[in-house]
Amino acid sequence: PWAWSGSTTTPPPATTASANHWRSPAGATAIFGPRVIVGKLLMEMAELGMALLVGVPREIKTNENRVAITPPGVRELAPHGISVLLEAGAGVNSELPDADYASAGAELVPTVAELVERADLICKVKEPQPEEIAAYRPGQVLFTYLHLAAYPEVADGLLAGGVTGVAYE
Repeated sequence: PWAWSGSTTTPPPATTASANHWRSPAGATAIFGPRVIVGKLLMEMAELGMALLVGVPREIKTNENRVAITPPGVRELAPHGISVLLEAGAGVNSELPDADYASAGAELVPTVAELVERADLICKVKEPQPEEIAAYRPGQVLFTYLHLAAYPEVADGLLAGGVTGVAYE
């Protein structure tokens, strides 16, 4: 019910400096692909009664300094019953301190291992690296840019591990 293949839903024009971010009138920011707005997807899942614990790890790909959610995005999800775990330091390279996430309602966890163990859905920016794929558990959902045509080993790893990948692109 939450795969929007063929949807006519399109993101509004970007109003931030980056072309792949959208800021809502309420201040929430989401990274989006051509037909998916992350925050809207998560809220629809919650409305369907799916209990959600979203995990946001620090990006480990070389030269990737973005983070998959901002503190206002965390604040936007809370009223919909969506809890967010954030790996400590995940937003630092985007100049988003842990304290901002904590005050928005995110639970900070000290390690990515704890985050992956507890989260139902992992939100990232870039395709997972081999050590990340190895840590995911069967039944988990990964929401990120996957670039499967360029990185078929990512598809193979997710399939072998029983992880559902939802691509931004």
